[in-house]
Amino acid sequence: MPIVHVARPFIWRSGHNAALIEKGEQDLTPAQIEHATKRGFLQKAVKPVLQKAALKEQTNE
Repeated sequence: MPIVHVARPFIWRSGHNAALIEKGEQDLTPAQIEHATKRGFLQKAVKPVLQKAALKEQTNE
């Protein structure tokens, strides 16, 4: 089972059983991941921000 980062805790119900999926890195089944993705419970991947290097001033002296 893949490990994903849960942003908001939720309750997973399967039949008469209910399990609390807590916030943080969790080992979830594919069905749980699909449910969490549709409902917005997983942390969205943030693209890394590239920092531009400061340009040096060029003088023609």
